Amino acid sequence: MHDALDETLVGRIPTGEAFRARFGNPYAVIHRADVHLSLLEGAREAGTIEVATSTMVQRVEQDENGVTVHDAQGHTHRGIALIGADGVKSAVRRQ
Repeated sequence: MHDALDETLVGRIPTGEAFRARFGNPYAVIHRADVHLSLLEGAREAGTIEVATSTMVQRVEQDENGVTVHDAQGHTHRGIALIGADGVKSAVRRQ
């Protein structure tokens, strides 16, 4: 893996046969912003969405009909799915 700006080596990950056997695919790297954009574009194509930036998730409840998110401001958000693109210390992932 190389730095996108100056091409210096950032790290090496052995991706030979053992790697492919374990994960079933070759290795790929993508910038977080590109992942977020792909998720947003896919959600927009699917229909009505709500994008809630700068919103701290406190609790997530899931049932057979969808998901409810409770945020730090006391609001609730209800939908059929939740994309928790909320960073390394993800509140969504913790739950």
